[in-house]
Amino acid sequence: MSRQKKQTRRNKNNRSRAIRALESLEDRQLMAGHTAADCIDFEDLTVGNTYVVGDSFVADNTGFQAKVTGRPFEWSNGVMFAGGQATVESGNSSGATGQDISVNNINLDFNFSAAPVNDLSMQFGEFGGNLNIAINGDFVNFEDFQDINGAVIGGTTISVVNGFGQDTGVLNVSGSVNQFLVGGQELWIDHICTGEDDVPQGRLDYGDAPDRPYPTLRANNGAAHIIDPEVYLGRGVDPELDGQPSINADGDDSSPAFAMDDEDGVRFLTPVVPGGTTRVEVIASTDGYLNAWIDFDRDGVWTNGTAENVFSAQPLNAGVNLLSFNVPADAKPGPNEATYSRWRFSTTHKLLNPDASIPDDQDGRIPNGEVEDHLVFIQDAPRAELDFGDAPERPYPTTLANGGAYHKINPDVFLGRGVDADPDGQPSPAAMKDDLDAAFDDEDGVNFLTPLVPGQVAQVEVIASTDGFLNAWVDFDRDGDWQPGTSDEIFFAQPLVAGSNILSFNVPADAKPGPNEPTFSRWRFSTTDRVLTPKEGSPTGATPDGEVEDHIVFIQEAPRAKLDFGDAPERPYPTTLANGGAYHEINPDVFLGRTVDAEPDGQPTPNADGDDLAFDDEDGVRFLTPLVPGQDARVEVIASTDGWLNAWIDFDRDGTWTPGSPEEIFLAQPLTPGVNILSFHVPADAKPGPNEPTVSRWRFSTTDRVLTPKEGSPTGATPDGEVEDHLAIIQDVPGEPDYDFGDHRDSYGTTLAANGARHIINPNVFLGQLIDAEPDGQPSPFAQRDDANTSDDEDGVRFRTAIVPGKVSVVDVLSSADAKLDAWADFNQNGVFEPNEQILTSVPVTAGLNSLRYKVPDNAVPAPTRPVNTRFRLSTQGGLAPTGPARDGEVEDYSVLNGDLNHDWTVGIADIDLLCGLINNGDMTGDLNNDGVVNHDDQSYLVHNIIGTHYGDANLDLVFDSSDLVQMFAAAEYEDGIANNSTWAEGDFNCDGEFDSGDLVAAFADGGYVGAAKPVVVPVPEEVASEISKDSDEPTTELDQPEDTRGREIVIRSMAIDELFGEDDQDRPKNHNASQDALDRVFAMI
Repeated sequence: MSRQKKQTRRNKNNRSRAIRALESLEDRQLMAGHTAADCIDFEDLTVGNTYVVGDSFVADNTGFQAKVTGRPFEWSNGVMFAGGQATVESGNSSGATGQDISVNNINLDFNFSAAPVNDLSMQFGEFGGNLNIAINGDFVNFEDFQDINGAVIGGTTISVVNGFGQDTGVLNVSGSVNQFLVGGQELWIDHICTGEDDVPQGRLDYGDAPDRPYPTLRANNGAAHIIDPEVYLGRGVDPELDGQPSINADGDDSSPAFAMDDEDGVRFLTPVVPGGTTRVEVIASTDGYLNAWIDFDRDGVWTNGTAENVFSAQPLNAGVNLLSFNVPADAKPGPNEATYSRWRFSTTHKLLNPDASIPDDQDGRIPNGEVEDHLVFIQDAPRAELDFGDAPERPYPTTLANGGAYHKINPDVFLGRGVDADPDGQPSPAAMKDDLDAAFDDEDGVNFLTPLVPGQVAQVEVIASTDGFLNAWVDFDRDGDWQPGTSDEIFFAQPLVAGSNILSFNVPADAKPGPNEPTFSRWRFSTTDRVLTPKEGSPTGATPDGEVEDHIVFIQEAPRAKLDFGDAPERPYPTTLANGGAYHEINPDVFLGRTVDAEPDGQPTPNADGDDLAFDDEDGVRFLTPLVPGQDARVEVIASTDGWLNAWIDFDRDGTWTPGSPEEIFLAQPLTPGVNILSFHVPADAKPGPNEPTVSRWRFSTTDRVLTPKEGSPTGATPDGEVEDHLAIIQDVPGEPDYDFGDHRDSYGTTLAANGARHIINPNVFLGQLIDAEPDGQPSPFAQRDDANTSDDEDGVRFRTAIVPGKVSVVDVLSSADAKLDAWADFNQNGVFEPNEQILTSVPVTAGLNSLRYKVPDNAVPAPTRPVNTRFRLSTQGGLAPTGPARDGEVEDYSVLNGDLNHDWTVGIADIDLLCGLINNGDMTGDLNNDGVVNHDDQSYLVHNIIGTHYGDANLDLVFDSSDLVQMFAAAEYEDGIANNSTWAEGDFNCDGEFDSGDLVAAFADGGYVGAAKPVVVPVPEEVASEISKDSDEPTTELDQPEDTRGREIVIRSMAIDELFGEDDQDRPKNHNASQDALDRVFAMI
């Protein structure tokens, strides 16, 4: 059977969209010269007619005609099928208008009335299945029309326009056609045309470079393109009747007949410099091909096949294309005298010439697309500047006369912070002359991180400005030269990345130490040359870019090896050298815990703490769970670096650690830097002794994967790393499982008596870093009792955003294993977790950090100054309620009080002041309204929505009255000129640290002022004292302040404040005392 139809590949909707996109194609072809007499359109046939193999019919009764005969169809597997049919339809499925032919498992053989014909085109709609074509007897079986685009069949060249995903398109056959056969399985065909007349004038795009010498006008064979509204450079293309030559190549930009500047598809991004590379941006409307030329030698000719042909058949993608081309070294500069370039873009022609002639291998037709001409300014090539080394001359090659190394300066390629130019090598005894010869020290790209010790590995930091290659040498034998190919060559074509590169190299064992007598190194970095020698420019003869740096080097004496030993009790255990004790050679980068120290021999003690007494380095191992026979145990091992762990526990208490037995709890266990949480099995026959410990040994190394409990290493070498011995307590087998409980108030279901939430402890399933057991629930006001009972195991949930009604909140959940999470939030604060308050329902989580979201109801948190209580339950089973047992996992309870920034479970003045700091620093901790930003909206939310008061309420008694004004002014900080000395309680309501008129405007504009409180005395400025002490009989009137006069109200208040306190700090006299009533009279106008 042939290939099955592509059942789901396309549907009728796709076909209709493709037809609509191409329904003007027939009109565009008529503009290019086709007439109805030139095409077979099947309009003389009757809709519904069906033709099978052997049937014949005449396609058109007039003009261009063909006798069409049905032929068998070849499936993709080569089987010939004679049961297909062709049907006349009127659904426009081919993309043309009128009637077309549906071809289903049949080939149609066209015998043209005027054979041979020159050139054919056919519109098609191809929606699945296999395809056949034969031209001049040359048969091809294929799948999609894109498969034959560009093919030569029967001596003709095939090109396909569209139809590469839109399903409809045009097949073009260029050449002489005697016989033509086509067929398919879901194929519609129409509008089979021959020949092509000249394109009418006014539908072409021309260039605008100066005519003669350049080919621009039609009379001078100027380049032209048929305008296709879908194919152009830049934003669009407009037509011209002829070329538009102009001295600035802008005639097509400002043609008076057309307003649009269509010469916008090409932009030079870097200068055009002889011998350099130039980058250019070319914007194309669709995929196609670019051909371009630049007249580098200024001879008035764009020459194909030379360096002037900067792009030839260059594929472009729709949108912005960033391209590069080489500028010939002999290009003629003219910074103020432009030369000219031509850019031609087409989808029908891969290759084009700079004039109207068409290359021999193209179809001879005028290409579609656009031509753009642009001015080009060729810059003078800059004089090369060089960087040299500064090692001592003779023996080392430093100056030009002695073959010194040098690099051509490229401002983007250097070591360290930069590079400067030198006229020649700068030899100096300490290799520092290149550091001092310019405004800055450019010898800063190499930093030795470790001493250079014979026989050891050294580390160095090399800072590169960009990706490139490093070659470096150190004169280890102090013979006055750097020998390529020897141990002196520490880096050879070493790739570097931009930024800091931490590299290592071997110091030869026979390197000659000299702690007070330096030797010298050379470091060469380049992007143009992978391999360099210590001398001259480059092995290729060219000058490499980049930088050379010379540095002095001190080779240290090899230190005597320092060893780390264990401290388990000697005999029975092997601890001292005499008893075959384990030991490691100290490497300052390889240890357990925080560090390692050296001992002259093993340090046996009854409690295995002899190595702990001077400096306690036995801190790398911590048992997280009890050791219970028959159960798994968990342990925390802290490693300084990647390496391997071997460990043993004397479970049977016989005084030996037996390799290959259950006592070997870890064998070649990989560790990573930092905390490693590991598990091991305690044998069922392990001998308990809750008050009588046994002993364990832990050995960590990067050099040896496998170690034994004794001596150095099975290989005979001394491993690096550390050995730690620890006591181990083996517990009795417990009778009942241990549980983890919650710690909310018991109304939520916390204690056993209230069927509290509880989980059987599984050391592998928990939230956060650890879990501990409780005999019963631990009810407490703010869910903190389980945090403080032994160790704080309430560390698995972090609230990333505030709980704000109507918003989506985010929590981070740290799980020890893959499990399921159920969670509730008491949004209505009634002391009970209700079914509609479940925020997470058996949500799958993975081992590690999980970020989860939940929606807060619009009516949540009716009492904003009280916490919202939450419960999170992790288990492998899922489906949990807020109360009751679970077979594994952990329950964690949290109280969340939005606005409590100092964590004292109240929201007050201290929190407002803390919020000001968060707002000023842009700290997201202050996003109290959960809108994704931190600004003064969060302060407004805290004051209005959480605390429930107004700006101006300085004493936070939830009323803004004159007592608050008394408190503000009693602090005597009003416009006192001292920066950042005022808080909310002292009148700073806008978070600028000052109490000034702006804060009073903010306070009164908030509309919460209620008038007088109890009579008090307050200091006020002298110029106001007389005003507020007058005993005026004038009646007091209130301002009418409707809502639409709010802005005027703020202005009036501001004026009143200035009237009361003055506008100039310098002119303000000393304060007077006045009665509270007088102060209220003045504020009546506010």
